[in-house]
Amino acid sequence: MEQKEKNTFTFVLPITFKTMTKLALYIILIISATSCVSTRSTLKNVDDNAPDLVLKKNNTFEIKLFSTDKKYGFDPDYPVNIFFRNTKDEALNETRFLNALAGPNGEKITYIRLETCCPFPTKRSDMGAGFLNVYELKWEGQKKPVKLYLNIYEKGILMVPMGLSLKKE
Repeated sequence: MEQKEKNTFTFVLPITFKTMTKLALYIILIISATSCVSTRSTLKNVDDNAPDLVLKKNNTFEIKLFSTDKKYGFDPDYPVNIFFRNTKDEALNETRFLNALAGPNGEKITYIRLETCCPFPTKRSDMGAGFLNVYELKWEGQKKPVKLYLNIYEKGILMVPMGLSLKKE
């Protein structure tokens, strides 16, 4: 009996230091990207049973309560939750809230949006994640501007943050 030779081919990729470095960087990038996505929200004051927000004739939100919590609005874990109908009117809903406020003695406030921060999971976003918008508020006679954290994705009891008041009509 004749013995047939088997031809086997082995394909060897030349693995260089540069290739290994790129591979390691891709693995680190993938791990970093997936580790930033949290499945648990850090927001402490979300209340899906909170009453729907009401618009007043002057196109601001009706606010009847004053917060006694120093963190409310001033801490990213306790933002002012201003979800109203949908998240498409982000700037409009923030303006409706901010325009209802005044300084501690009724002073006119000015505000600017500083940044977007603090991602969290939410069902009210196509991406599955929401972000907080950070505003800086100033008024005459103020020593230091204040930062407010606003959340357009979740519901909560709408209140005036400590140290602020409602604008007189």
